[in-house]
Parts: sequence; structure tokens; C-alpha cells
Amino acid sequence: MNNNILDSLQAAIRDENIDGWLFSNFRHRDKLSDEILGLDPETTNSRLWIYAVPGTGSPLALVHAVEEHA
Repeated sequence: MNNNILDSLQAAIRDENIDGWLFSNFRHRDKLSDEILGLDPETTNSRLWIYAVPGTGSPLALVHAVEEHA
């Protein structure tokens, strides 16, 4: 995710007065997550991943080791 998208996403999170946004996806079933995070839908995604974006600070990704490239 590039910094402009992250900044915009975090601003929207703060505007809504929520702590953060939790993305999760498995086999590209959530096309919105792929689009917002800039993930290529053609990449392998055979395991669940989770990406937490706080209103401020650094995002945290939980990804299986075999799919770190994605």
C-alpha cells in the first residue's frame, strides 16, 4: 500500500471516530480489500491473511510464511 492511500485511509478512519479497519481475505473473495490494498488478484492467496490499519501509526500484517510475497 502506498503512503497516499494509507494516509487517506487513516484520515477516513479518524473521521469516523473508530480505532481502525481490519481487512481479512482468503482466495481473493473480498475484492474491495484487494483493490484498497493494491493486491494483484492474480497472485496466489490460498491462506487467510489479516491486515490491521489503525487510525494512526503503522499497519500490521498477519500473513502465512508461504505467502509473504503476496
